Amino acid sequence: MNAVTNLAPRAAAPMEVIVKGKIDAVRRHESKRYTRIITPAPDAYSRPSVVEVRSTQQLGQKGDEITVTAKLGGYSRIAVQQLIPSLH
Repeated sequence: MNAVTNLAPRAAAPMEVIVKGKIDAVRRHESKRYTRIITPAPDAYSRPSVVEVRSTQQLGQKGDEITVTAKLGGYSRIAVQQLIPSLH
C-alpha cells in the first residue's frame, strides 16, 4: 500500500525538519515507535538518506510514502580511542 500521510501542513520552526520518503521499517520500544524513512536520492548516482523518527503514534506501515514534521535531535558519535587515550 502506497498511501501518502501528510502530517506537515505548516512551515517548519527552528530545529524542526520536514521529512518526506518511504517507510522502510517500524519498531517499537516501550511506549515509543521508531519509524525508519528512506528519502529520495538527489540523483541517480547517489544513495538515499535514511532517518529514524520517534513518535507515540504509528506513522504508517512499511512501504507507505509519508511526509512528517519532526523535531531535530540526536547525538554525535565519538570513537573509543578518543575517549580512552591509553588505546592509541
